[in-house]
Amino acid sequence: MAYDHGLPRAVVVVVVGHRELPIGIIDGATDCDLTLIDDLARLRLLGARLGWTIRLAQVDRDLRGLVELAGLGECLGL
Repeated sequence: MAYDHGLPRAVVVVVVGHRELPIGIIDGATDCDLTLIDDLARLRLLGARLGWTIRLAQVDRDLRGLVELAGLGECLGL
């Protein structure tokens, strides 16, 4: 089954203390590949340097599988 590009792949959320702030949407047209995983890992590291937690919400099946395959599931809150 082809992915519906009208739906987002995920929502990127910043967690600071007890506050959660959605900062962006990973668009459905975005390729679900290792470049995206690399970008998410770098964003997580940047957030950690600032004392924030970066997590993904409303993650589609393809992205969830790739994140878990890369070993970043726990790091990104899956």
